[in-house]
Amino acid sequence: MTSNDLIAFHKGNISWQESIRLAVSLLVKNNIAESGLADEIIKSTLKYGPYYVIAEKVALAHTAVCEYNKKPGMSLVIFENAIKFSENQKHEVNLLFCMSAIDSDSHMGILQKFANTLSQKDIVSKILNESDKTKIYEIFKGLI
Repeated sequence: MTSNDLIAFHKGNISWQESIRLAVSLLVKNNIAESGLADEIIKSTLKYGPYYVIAEKVALAHTAVCEYNKKPGMSLVIFENAIKFSENQKHEVNLLFCMSAIDSDSHMGILQKFANTLSQKDIVSKILNESDKTKIYEIFKGLI
């Protein structure tokens, strides 16, 4: 498998729960996490709301470090149709990242690199307009 295996495009409509399962499935296929991570993220979302919607059109789904995280890593699903994590328009997401961290150091390291990458000018638009996984991977090299 290549790092491109951690990036997927999705057309059509699915629920936010299915979107989480899809993002986690990329981590599972790459031996980064176990499928139970999806259930943990869904439970946490039901309890706390979509706390991981971090910017317009962008979510970084994750939980506290748990037994379902095998290695540090991240996946990305790019949705043609926005996923609605609540009735609030600010919770509509086209870029769903999903993070696996094995300890607080890897958790913070991934978040810092992610924040630095995401702070680049027009990065969200650039990703949404890109159809080549390799080019998207180059943007997030070291995270995905």
